[in-house]
Amino acid sequence: MKKMLALLLACLTVVGLFAGCAGGNNAETTTPTTNTEPTKPADPKEKLQIAMIEDEDTTAHAEINKTVREAVQKWTEEKDAKLATYKLAGENNVRRKETLRTAIVNGANVVVVAGSSYASVVLDLAGEFSNVKFVAVEVSDDAILKAAVTAVGEIYDGNPDNWDIKKYADYENLTRVADIKEMEGKLASFLEGDKKD
Repeated sequence: MKKMLALLLACLTVVGLFAGCAGGNNAETTTPTTNTEPTKPADPKEKLQIAMIEDEDTTAHAEINKTVREAVQKWTEEKDAKLATYKLAGENNVRRKETLRTAIVNGANVVVVAGSSYASVVLDLAGEFSNVKFVAVEVSDDAILKAAVTAVGEIYDGNPDNWDIKKYADYENLTRVADIKEMEGKLASFLEGDKKD
């Protein structure tokens, strides 16, 4: 409990690092709560509350951010879901994890991220928050295995064909979209209960 409070307090102290942005009819800019008591993540049976986490719009990320944002916005509008977008200031796993935790504390029951740099973060949090669904777009088997195998103290050889990904990273609340062109369909099927990875 003390660790959770300390983590929440740390998240709140770095609020200045995050700038919320939003788009679409059901999107809103999200300001992390200032309450020091952790709140439970939203009940998955309640209305979907989707948090989209975006890296800075560098040349490398701008196109994927745009494509993922458009697919998520379209889906949330069709399903009358609530969408909050979090813009990550700086790129490192500590900030990524803090941003995802902030979104969950603020009520997100679905978190969408894009890029292999999120592999270890979504693996950690998918295991911790089993009632939150995680959608990892363009996160490769290689990135997932590297993070998962290393986390259990084994040495990853860099060849996904040598490893059983389900042994290391089989979470019912985590799906990966390898090809961004499949984003919309896979998002809908996963969030409506049909997990196909």
